[in-house]
Amino acid sequence: MSSYNARSDAGVVRLRDVLIDVSMFRDIGCVCNAMRVWGIAWLHRCGRGRLDHRRLSAVEG
Repeated sequence: MSSYNARSDAGVVRLRDVLIDVSMFRDIGCVCNAMRVWGIAWLHRCGRGRLDHRRLSAVEG
């Protein structure tokens, strides 16, 4: 079960309780909702790239 709330206009994608700066996606050319949790890493469903979970910042509050 997935719940996405993309705010690309703000330059940030909110995925569950994590904010991801869209600049992290520019190198793989896919800024969209096509992300899912797989273990502790965030993996692009299109398979063109993987994000390092250490670069993600948790939302406080």
